[in-house]
Amino acid sequence: MKIGAGIGVLSLLICVGIVLYLYAGPAGPGGSSYLGTVANKKQQASQQVNQMAGRDADGRGLRETVTFERWPASGSMKGVVVKTVDPTGPAALHFSLQPGDIITLIGPQEVGGTIIGDEAAVADFLEDAFARSLKLTVTRENERITLP
Repeated sequence: MKIGAGIGVLSLLICVGIVLYLYAGPAGPGGSSYLGTVANKKQQASQQVNQMAGRDADGRGLRETVTFERWPASGSMKGVVVKTVDPTGPAALHFSLQPGDIITLIGPQEVGGTIIGDEAAVADFLEDAFARSLKLTVTRENERITLP
């Protein structure tokens, strides 16, 4: 009886080993194991969900990774000048913002216009632009460019 039970346990372990090999084993025709594919899809989905929430992979909002002030300093605001950018945050990684950039458009909205009229509105619209993958128009070294 003990021999029969030992054979049963051994065959069960072999079946489990085969199943694990098929799921997590070497890459098949698709180029990846099943578990590797699932892990990659989870990572892609997590990045998309974080971006839609206006957050980076560490859970930080865009406004936590960039500082700016109104431009020009006196008179009516025509944009905001980027003062600091965390190189690991979404302002740098997604938009490629650099210190000294002057943000003049967020999506279709003009910075300093009736809708984006102050720095608080700029921060809100920047996070929204990140979440919705809108483009920014900036002046960098006297050249007008669109990011990203």
